[in-house]
Order: sequence, then C-alpha cells, then structure tokens
Amino acid sequence: MEYQRIAVGTAQFGMKYGVANYLDRVSDAEAQKILRCAQDCGIKTLDTASSYGVSEECLGKAGVNEWEIVSKIPAIPKLTDKRGLHIWFSETLQRSLARLRVNSIYGLLVHEASDLNGQLGDALYALMKSAKDKEITRKIGVSVYHPKELDGLIDRYPIDLVQLPFNVLDQRFAESGWLERLQRANIEIHSRSVYLQGLLLMPAKTRPKKFLRWPKLWQQWDGWMTESGLSPLATCLSAVFKQTMIDRVIIGFDNLDQFEKLRETKIQPEISLPVFSEFATEELINPSKWNTI
Repeated sequence: MEYQRIAVGTAQFGMKYGVANYLDRVSDAEAQKILRCAQDCGIKTLDTASSYGVSEECLGKAGVNEWEIVSKIPAIPKLTDKRGLHIWFSETLQRSLARLRVNSIYGLLVHEASDLNGQLGDALYALMKSAKDKEITRKIGVSVYHPKELDGLIDRYPIDLVQLPFNVLDQRFAESGWLERLQRANIEIHSRSVYLQGLLLMPAKTRPKKFLRWPKLWQQWDGWMTESGLSPLATCLSAVFKQTMIDRVIIGFDNLDQFEKLRETKIQPEISLPVFSEFATEELINPSKWNTI
C-alpha cells in the first residue's frame, strides 16, 4: 500500500456520510484512533471542509498541527458583492482555522467551481491568492465534479491543486486527458470518491433498489469479483492507485475496523480491469444526482 499517497477524508468525522453508512458520524474518540493509526502508517494529509458538519472541530480537538490539511471554502452566498465577498471570505477562513486550531493549512480549495467561473471569480481568486501570499495556505485550488468545469478555468487562474472524482466507474478525467494536462501544468491532483460513497463496496443483496436500474453494470461488476477472486475493496483501490498521475487518494473511514481492512488489503495496480465505466451514466457516478433517481 502506498500510504504516502493516501489522504484521510474526514466528512464522516463531522456528519453522517455515505450511502452505505447507517451509523451517525464518527465519534471524536474513534476519529482520534483512526488519525493515530494513519500517522503510524506514514499518512500525512487530511481532507476536510467547513461544510462537513463538525469535522473541523473534531480535527481541532484531536490536534492536527503536524498534518497537511486541505480544506474548502463553501459556495458564495447569494446576493454577495465584492465588499461582502471580502468580509465573508475572511470570516469563513478565520473560523475554519479557529476550529482546526491551526494558523495555516496546506491547501485551500473553492468547493464550487462555478464560483470561480462566475461574476465574482476574479475577486474570489484574488482573496485566495492573498491567503497564499500571507502563508495562511501553501496551495490554492478548486474542487470539481465534471471535466467541463476545468475548461477555461485552468488558463484563467494559476492554481496549485485540483480535487476531482475518480474511481473504477468514473474515468472521465483520464479519458478526457485532464489528468495528463494537470500533471503537465504541475498542478497537484487529489482524487475522491474511490468507493463512490461506499456503493461499490456493498454486497449485491444490500445494494439500494434505486441503483438496480443499471443491471448490465452490476452483472459485470459482480461477475468480475467472482472470476478474479478480488474483493470490491481491492478492486476499487487497485483501479485508483494504478493511475500514477494522481498525487493523493482521499479515503474516508466510518470506524477503525475499516482502516484495519485497508491495511490488510493487497492492491494490484498492474491488474487489467474491465471497462466498467461503459455502463455507468452521470446519474450513477455523480452522487449529487442520486436524489433524482
């Protein structure tokens, strides 16, 4: 396992998160155990956001000064002008730092790419750049959901880091050439959704009914598991870690047992996987659209 490429996703530390998670958020005590084990393995990156419930507070209590923290600025409130944007940005950033109990972070991302592409995009970028110049953050960037969100944005703004979805079903950023383009531009790449919020790890009998509208996909997926002898966990991890252009793979944990299972899993980046993505549609690979299924 390439532990140095893993970032601990902390959405579960602040709220109930994931289609396969039937429990409440991870307790502060359990979160601290996960963080200690992660550190022992050489993991040094955390991914969080002010919109992840009490995630930042949980991390602050645990003590995360030695971690490389990536956090995200939430969507700009409606009816905000440039002056209001400055006040809102400053207050939002200072609240995050106070909750995390740190003076600076590794990365500061815009949670909604549309904010950078909107009317206040230049002003927002200037505030991000100012935070970097003041060494409040080492890197600035954006979280995206679709390759089209990067069109024009990369040429318009010199950014350092992009967070994007990537998993065995969602290969859009590789197929579109964006992974290679970002790497050539020396922009750090962090991938999320390795398990598609846990959906890819669920046994067939427990898969929610609304996802059964993709029968060819699940037939191929379940058949591959049987034929290959690999677990869904090993398959998901192998599919992402074989993509060497990805610098950090964000992985969330509902409990310490899940971290232990990760440690026990042998990934096979060299394995040749079927093209599962040919049966996957936007409605499946984008969790924000699941409420419409």
